Amino acid sequence: MRRRVLTAGTGLAAALIGAALACSQPDATAGVNALVQGRESQSPAGAGSGSAAGSAAAPAATAVAGAPAASTSAPAAATAAAPGSAAAVAPAAGAQDGAAPPNTITPRPAEKLTTRESEELAGVVAELRTSQGTVIIDFLPEKAPNTVKNFVDLARRKFYDGTKIHRVIPGMFIQGGDPTGTGDGGPGYYIPAEFNDEPHVRGTVSMARLRHPDSAGSQFFICLAPLPYLDGGYTAFGRVLSGDEVLDRIEKLGRATPQGTPTETITLEQVLIRPRSPAERPTASRHP
Repeated sequence: MRRRVLTAGTGLAAALIGAALACSQPDATAGVNALVQGRESQSPAGAGSGSAAGSAAAPAATAVAGAPAASTSAPAAATAAAPGSAAAVAPAAGAQDGAAPPNTITPRPAEKLTTRESEELAGVVAELRTSQGTVIIDFLPEKAPNTVKNFVDLARRKFYDGTKIHRVIPGMFIQGGDPTGTGDGGPGYYIPAEFNDEPHVRGTVSMARLRHPDSAGSQFFICLAPLPYLDGGYTAFGRVLSGDEVLDRIEKLGRATPQGTPTETITLEQVLIRPRSPAERPTASRHP
């Protein structure tokens, strides 16, 4: 049974979510931990320590309790009920945050896509062939053209082939795209943020990042439930077109911990970019 993501409340919970997002994103550990601990302290069941401070940076590295983060990318702040307890977990990312202070990040300049490039991106999908099955992703080039192009370019270079899904937090998200498999790796460059109005709901594909908004690279995450705390703060660039049952299988291998290290190795065997078939209709925007 899919776990329900707890909605963010007011007061301490809201402050923690803001803090986690603020310190966010390549590694999301610290932010997530802060969120989880803060949630536990105000939970009626009262599980956990009740401490509100996280030790690392949110989606950037290691200590966050539930945000997709990555050394080069990562999200940071939602809450989901942990199995067997009243504790909550939030999305986070890698540890590159400490290695790359916000003021040192210089993203590659945004490209002006040609008409031909835009038309091509609008007509392709990505097959994520994992050790648990295949997930097909439809892109949103009208909302995040440079992010989609970056993902497609990396996939065509076989950058993602053979990498691991290194973070799975049940009821929250699945994170991958790190060539090192640690949450601290990336392509060696950053890309500009393209925040948009696409909501983070189940099946949304978005970029993990560091604290700096323009610090995404190759790491991405797929939402397993609505994570409205991430809306407008992470670049959503795609949606799951098919393979929802594969997400369920992967989710069962996750852990409700800040690191979200899967219980067994999950390999992203290949990311194949191909033309969309006639049966694969583009998905309508989830934004009203």
